[in-house]
Amino acid sequence: MPQTDETPTPTTENTPSQEGRATRPSTFSHAKTATIAERIRSARIAANKSQQELAGKTYSKAYVSAVERGKMTPSVQALGVLAGRLGLPVSFFLGESDADLSVLAESAAATLPTSEQHRKAREDAVALMLGEAEYALRRRQADEAIERLGGDEPPEDLSAMQRPRWYWLKGWALVLKQFHHEAISTLEKGLSVTEHCAQAPQPQKGMLAELAERLRLALGSAYYELRQLELAVEYHRRGLQAATDGIVSDPELKLRMYVALCHDYLLLGRHQEAASLYDAVKEQVNEAVNPLAQPAIYWGLTLAHQEAGDLIRARMNVQKALMAEELQENVALSAQLRSLFGQILVQLGKFEEAESNLKQSLSVAERTGDETTRGLTLASYADLYLAEGRQEEALKAVREGLQVVAKTKDKRTEGQLHLAAAAVHEAKKDAKAAEGDFKQALSIFQQTEDADLIGRAHEKYGKFLADQGRFQEAYEQMHLARSAHLRHNQN
Repeated sequence: MPQTDETPTPTTENTPSQEGRATRPSTFSHAKTATIAERIRSARIAANKSQQELAGKTYSKAYVSAVERGKMTPSVQALGVLAGRLGLPVSFFLGESDADLSVLAESAAATLPTSEQHRKAREDAVALMLGEAEYALRRRQADEAIERLGGDEPPEDLSAMQRPRWYWLKGWALVLKQFHHEAISTLEKGLSVTEHCAQAPQPQKGMLAELAERLRLALGSAYYELRQLELAVEYHRRGLQAATDGIVSDPELKLRMYVALCHDYLLLGRHQEAASLYDAVKEQVNEAVNPLAQPAIYWGLTLAHQEAGDLIRARMNVQKALMAEELQENVALSAQLRSLFGQILVQLGKFEEAESNLKQSLSVAERTGDETTRGLTLASYADLYLAEGRQEEALKAVREGLQVVAKTKDKRTEGQLHLAAAAVHEAKKDAKAAEGDFKQALSIFQQTEDADLIGRAHEKYGKFLADQGRFQEAYEQMHLARSAHLRHNQN
């Protein structure tokens, strides 16, 4: 699953104290490498102007925010207007000259009463502390972030609007440190604090509502890491609903919610639900510029091509998904992807390569205690052994898999293992045992209410009955299969 460090930067431009006014350098550093965006932001902060003040009546605050984040490049005319308002030459923003930004800070400070200077100095220090902590987390430097954030509770002089963000950052750091129970406790406190800010001024309510969803996303990630996947799904689904309802406006945050829930479903083996989210992910992101979405997109393509019987393209996309997950160091999903890769290779008749991938998947699943992936991999092993004619080894893999899923109560994998057992018994000419497993698989799949799985099971059972010469019963199973597939397509 995607790690919590993938959580996007919150929108913090709503109040002056959250615009980073604390970073007032006396001189501008990294002059030759700094971008226009960095120069505009540094100059604005040094001048103690808000984004709205810099925008004035000519532009919107959203425009200035986009320019500072490097999402938009101002025209020469716009750059001239912004430079004039900041009292600096255009050449400074183009990297052709340097500037002493302390002059801007002194000029701005001179216009403030002493008490106001103290208040702003404290706001600046707090904003700087939170900003530095978040920057450290984005570089996966959890210890540095924790040092910036201080103790187990937020500083007493932190404002009510800043406390939820402190809890979010501290929870994020704890997840990176793999202190998941402590992270959950911290993030839940943050949610409680956020809810108590319900009487906040109207301009800040939207920011708090979105921050609450960031806290939920992080909570889901913590539960995901603890393999409490149903709780992870609960938090991630709630976040996605908030995005659908318009509470979340940040497109990157929406994307992360889709991807997080997709990962939950994949690790639970609920591949069809994950595949349905894939279409939504495609609408949210261009895969070429969003590495986070690549595993989900390629995984969705794998499932789509596998379902369509295009195993060559399925293989190509599962390899891309595997590479993307491993680059993001998602061990659990990488293991499950290798299991899926092995399954596709079995279907392609690449038995040696299939066994190599399944072996790696099983090793990781056993080492991490991931029983869901272990069960799925054992089911794929059963298919491999059956394809190679190793019937007794196939049955052994099925029995071991059924013992594993008995602990996880993973009905989907349990049903698939019974289908594998049915195929083995059919190969051994034990029709009675095979039929028992087909019926058991159908009974289990009915509990999942997954129309696609139910339809496939009816179809396989129907083919078995036809091979036994029981054509009327086979026809009934095929009719049930068609009805289930129609239900699946309607959903």
